[in-house]
Amino acid sequence: TGTTLTNNETIRGSGIIGDSDMALVNNGTINANQSGATLSINGSGGVTNNGFLEATNGGVLQLSSGTVANTGKTITASGTNSTIVIDGAAITGGTLTATGGALLQTLGTNSLTGMTINGSVTDTQGGTTAFTNVTLNGSYLADLNSNLGVAGTITNSGNIQVNGGAGTNSAMQLNADTTLQGGGTVTLHTASGGGSANIQENITGLTL
Repeated sequence: TGTTLTNNETIRGSGIIGDSDMALVNNGTINANQSGATLSINGSGGVTNNGFLEATNGGVLQLSSGTVANTGKTITASGTNSTIVIDGAAITGGTLTATGGALLQTLGTNSLTGMTINGSVTDTQGGTTAFTNVTLNGSYLADLNSNLGVAGTITNSGNIQVNGGAGTNSAMQLNADTTLQGGGTVTLHTASGGGSANIQENITGLTL
């Protein structure tokens, strides 16, 4: 227990890196490059990325169950169907980017703090993701029964869409006082069947 893997090389393919205690310091490259397969990083012991975390060739890189310190670095999905999945992770700093038909997805409960996002992010599984001081150059979709928490300054040059209705409630929730800027849009879409898309505070006394 309590061990640390320091990676100065290239780890690629599919499988699982880490367990409930192992810490990971990545100074090299970790590349999910097996088409249609997942390379999962279990971050329960903590992940520090000083190198490259990426999905290529239609592979899936899943960041789950812990903290990822990504200051000044980029987590990248490139190429058709290459995917970054954030599942129960707290990521701080750096950039999250999708290019060339790649995908960005959030599942479960996540937080993204002090990050720049270049690309389109979707949550279609009823999760909750928190943005704190995030720059969004692209789009974020909180689909039915999903929530996006916001705090600090959200610089949005694209579109944040919240889909509710069809018997579900979805929301952009203020976790602290929030400023929306950047010239983008927030779109609320409510389908028939009960429930709605909302902008609301998570605690009382906040300002948007």
